[in-house]
Amino acid sequence: MITPLRIRFREEHHAVALADELAGLARVEVSRNGQSWEISIDDLQTKDFLVSTLDAVRHTLSGQPSATAEVVVNGDTYQMLGD
Repeated sequence: MITPLRIRFREEHHAVALADELAGLARVEVSRNGQSWEISIDDLQTKDFLVSTLDAVRHTLSGQPSATAEVVVNGDTYQMLGD
């Protein structure tokens, strides 16, 4: 089981866009966390869902080279960059 998943953005609109994209797939919470906006998904269960979520993050950042997301899964932190 893969849990929990946290995705942090510097910009609120990125967090809202990702939350909208994932709304029908999982219970998603958006909150302000210091200088960033955080998406929390506590009921992540499968690797397939994780892959779908990462694809959604990539889609959210696409076309914005300076945009970034910090993804925390199973305690490990990864950086995703816009293109």
